[in-house]
Amino acid sequence: MSKTTEQILNHHLESFGGANIDEVLSDYTEDSVLVDQEKTYKGIVDIRTFFEWLLGVLPPGSVFEMEKLDVTGEYAYIAWNASSAKTDFLLGTDTFHIVNGKIVYQSVAVRMNNK
Repeated sequence: MSKTTEQILNHHLESFGGANIDEVLSDYTEDSVLVDQEKTYKGIVDIRTFFEWLLGVLPPGSVFEMEKLDVTGEYAYIAWNASSAKTDFLLGTDTFHIVNGKIVYQSVAVRMNNK
């Protein structure tokens, strides 16, 4: 039985918050796609580079505030802000499409200021 969209999203957020990239990546497949303002990442190896960058500017101990979390069927949306010693994320949004317990598509948009 596949995990629900909400279970996968919670696992994703907890794994990211704990800086556990391998656990974060366990929610994706080789066919998964992650898109941000600058690049389209395809597959586990490519998606890993995105999360290595993100954890570099938003490491554990950063301030993170969830502004909105919505789950509807196979889709989830989050809006958030965060701050670290290196960067202020004034607004971040992620939209997820989760099928059979895996994130098949994710879009990410951030508005950030480097310190």
